[in-house]
Amino acid sequence: IKRCAENAQKILKEMFRDWVGTIHISEEISKYAFGDNVLFVNFNYTDTLLKRFGVKAVNEFHIHGMANEKESIIVGHATHPERMEGLYYIEEFLYNSDKHIEDNYMKLQIFCGLHGVRIENIKKIFVLGLGFGDADLGYIKHLIYETQGISEDC
Repeated sequence: IKRCAENAQKILKEMFRDWVGTIHISEEISKYAFGDNVLFVNFNYTDTLLKRFGVKAVNEFHIHGMANEKESIIVGHATHPERMEGLYYIEEFLYNSDKHIEDNYMKLQIFCGLHGVRIENIKKIFVLGLGFGDADLGYIKHLIYETQGISEDC
């Protein structure tokens, strides 16, 4: 079971990373431009913001990795089923394929801090092309709570 779970995870990651590597973004500069003081959290692995809007790489944080850096790509879920008695290898597979939102959100906080931005001081958040799927709702929840001064312990 352990070997099957490890192989399934390896195949899933490789196939996804290979697929992401095939996405081609044409360099059609948009007439819309963002200011140099705008920071971006990119969920989709691509260099769309660079190629279409001329956004500087230093202003963009790829929270799940980048297509041109296959090993950086995080593929997974944020679903945490009840403990599976006696199915250690399945639990291990689920842990290893988790997006680890808490860790990634901490990296986002560091990214913002390096730009002199405290998340709780953010006044406007614009969302483009994010599907708000279950796997990413944890990030949205953190951002909403922190920018609104809401304690998650309530």
